[in-house]
Amino acid sequence: MIKTYFYVYEQYRVGDRVITRYIGSLDEIVESYLKIKEWARGDSNPRPPGYEPGALPG
Repeated sequence: MIKTYFYVYEQYRVGDRVITRYIGSLDEIVESYLKIKEWARGDSNPRPPGYEPGALPG
């Protein structure tokens, strides 16, 4: 079985120099994204709760 690895780099120029910076493996970046997405799943703009039968007095 052949396993392929992917890595993420940032590359930019400063004058004539090319600067390359290692960001991380793609697997780690995806795992971090999914954890942050799950953590931030809470609604940042909460609305009043919906009305359910029997929720109001009367």
